[in-house]
Amino acid sequence: MGKAENIVSDAIRAYLTIKGCIVYRMQSGRFRGAGGWITMNPEGTPDLVVMIPGSPARFLAIETKQKDEKASLAQKTILAQINELGGIAVVLDHYDEEELDDLITL
Repeated sequence: MGKAENIVSDAIRAYLTIKGCIVYRMQSGRFRGAGGWITMNPEGTPDLVVMIPGSPARFLAIETKQKDEKASLAQKTILAQINELGGIAVVLDHYDEEELDDLITL
């Protein structure tokens, strides 16, 4: 995740938390640990996984990107699966409170 993408992701996380959502920052890929390689979440896992309060609670997945950056095929595939299963899955390259409010009230 680049610096600009981190700024967007952090702002989204803070705003959705204030709105009462539970927000998790997800890590994917692999890294070398003390005991060898450690695998995180599968390739394409969205950057943010959000539980929207309500009855029933709803699921929102957000893939954050830098301006003009596109989602990978793996990311598009997982986002499509989430939408097909009744969740809300989007790609955002900016922070907009009105847009976030719309997403959590769908």
